[in-house]
Amino acid sequence: MRWLTLLTGDPEALDARITEDLGLSRCSFEAELEGFGVSSAIYPLGTDRFLEVCAPVRSGTSAARRLERAGDGLYMVILQVGDLDGQRERLAEHGIRVVAEFDRPQTRGRWASLHLHPADTGAALLSLDVSDPPEDFTVVEGPWWEHVRTDVVTDLLGLEIAAPGERWSAATGAEPDGDTLRLDDATITFHDGPTTVLLAGPEDRDLRLGGVEFRVRRNTVAS
Repeated sequence: MRWLTLLTGDPEALDARITEDLGLSRCSFEAELEGFGVSSAIYPLGTDRFLEVCAPVRSGTSAARRLERAGDGLYMVILQVGDLDGQRERLAEHGIRVVAEFDRPQTRGRWASLHLHPADTGAALLSLDVSDPPEDFTVVEGPWWEHVRTDVVTDLLGLEIAAPGERWSAATGAEPDGDTLRLDDATITFHDGPTTVLLAGPEDRDLRLGGVEFRVRRNTVAS
């Protein structure tokens, strides 16, 4: 699990909360992402993962409609994978549609991505991404590592989300363990409660930001 995106109608207020309450530092900002009609602010989360905040800047886009329908909340989850060819085959077998596909050279390498149809997965837009080199998530331009801050958050552990677990299992290829998918570096637990981001940090902390619960716990590591 490499990246989480929050969708909000008040990005300035959410930026202030993320900076103050999670101790994060913004490494990138775009006033409008081409083709999406949203602004984008990116923050390193822990040492090598990312939190993005998007806000609609034009009406009539999918993001604007979602915000109007559901309010602030989790918008996208990006899982980093080794390749996309095998992913396409599995997705086709399970009838999961790809709504957008990207393959672009970046300043430090190459990045490719499959965005899955949210109607086929539920709860959030799920994206499967490849980065070359894999240790540097190259879609983030600039020296993002200079903005790593770990005073409050040291790692992303996983999610608790109200989504159909069998569809996320099919989309990711991860076998369910009860109500939980155990990825290489995180867990996704499916429940009927609020969306919750699970984090590791030096002190226990519970926050609500951008319509999402954030739970920081001491002495925990990603699965």
